[in-house]
Amino acid sequence: MSSLTEMAQAVREAAGWSRELKIDEDWVEFEVADLPPFRLIQKGQRLAAFSADLGAWPFEENDQDLLARRLGRLAAGAFGSRRSILSMASGRYGLHLPFDPSQLEPGEVPKICAAFLNDLEWWFVNREANVV
Repeated sequence: MSSLTEMAQAVREAAGWSRELKIDEDWVEFEVADLPPFRLIQKGQRLAAFSADLGAWPFEENDQDLLARRLGRLAAGAFGSRRSILSMASGRYGLHLPFDPSQLEPGEVPKICAAFLNDLEWWFVNREANVV
């Protein structure tokens, strides 16, 4: 099993990032240009995830409906090709890619991170698009 710090360092080294990581007991935060910051979190030995906040959920009901429809269309279109999960909680919505670190070597985590970053970029760019 890999520790949170080992997984984060593997991602940092594979990506060639020199910036120091923001590390807390349960998460490590990464920053990449042109994307929102994202975290690697770990809960116990068998659950870890990459996670990013995509913004506030609208307060107005009409705006909520419009955003939910737009994101629903995007999610339906991306269902077969993207592994990350879009969710809404506590007035925010975000993207998550869970995995079981007990089943991986630290060197496999950068591949999961790369997939998450591809998904994050796609969602970040398309969340404002007018999808029919």
